[in-house]
Amino acid sequence: DLPVPKGQPQKGLRIPIYSPLGLLMMNFQIGVATWVDDDNISMGDLNVETFKGDGTSEFQIDLPDSVFNIRTKELTSKAHVTVRRSDFEISGNSMTFNTETKVGQFGGGVKMIIFDARAGGSEKGARAVLPAVSVTPTKEEKK
Repeated sequence: DLPVPKGQPQKGLRIPIYSPLGLLMMNFQIGVATWVDDDNISMGDLNVETFKGDGTSEFQIDLPDSVFNIRTKELTSKAHVTVRRSDFEISGNSMTFNTETKVGQFGGGVKMIIFDARAGGSEKGARAVLPAVSVTPTKEEKK
């Protein structure tokens, strides 16, 4: 559960989320958090960083405007969302993300950039010069 006090907007929150075994699973960096009702917390300027079981960073999610449902453990956003990992970046016009399963779904205007591992993708923030995946349409034969 997110320890966000009810009653008035809370600004500049940093909330670590731990597994039952005490391992760091996520860090929530929240610009402004406000309770909407008994189940939902509205969050502005949210950045979520997830971690692997060994404690290394897994990916980051930037959500300018979102709602967290404490019952379903889902983050929902109808604003442009970006997810970054060392080897790709994906964005969409909306997203639902389950914080327990780390499974999400994008909606509308989805765009994915895969960074080229051949160009030294091990360096953090390195951008590809050549595409890692080349997609060409097949031509249909007329009968």
